[in-house]
Amino acid sequence: MAAPFHGTAYAHLSRPVSLNFVIKGFGQVLARYLQDKESERLRQIRLAAILILALNCVLLLADWYMVPDQFQVALGLRLLVQAPLTIVGLLCLKGAHRSVRELLALVLGLVTAGITCYVSVTSQDPLAPDYLVALFMILLFSSYRSEHEERANWLISQHQQL
Repeated sequence: MAAPFHGTAYAHLSRPVSLNFVIKGFGQVLARYLQDKESERLRQIRLAAILILALNCVLLLADWYMVPDQFQVALGLRLLVQAPLTIVGLLCLKGAHRSVRELLALVLGLVTAGITCYVSVTSQDPLAPDYLVALFMILLFSSYRSEHEERANWLISQHQQL
């Protein structure tokens, strides 16, 4: 099959695009972009971590109301695992490499979601399945990057309601 574009100027368009090609092709531009956005992203990760701490307080109220048989477990996990992990992460953010910061943001969201899932699945309360709605709040708080992601998260939650 012939390439739809002819000539050497368009030869690269007929090659298959791979992740390796994208990374190598945009290396300098991507590095400059990441450097320019580093302070803004650090601020966003700090804000997300603080929001996750606040969300934990709100989720403790939901734990008490919706999964009362697992409240002690949720209290221990949120106060003895999630909160210290978040606080240590906040303290270590400034000097950390960019990839470590992104990994920390990912881990904080996953730990919060994991606690919510564990508490819901192990509960015998009739409201426990409805408690999984908290995962949408975790998704919104932990991926606090830009308004575009917030809109995408909102659209996902609206789609789930249909």
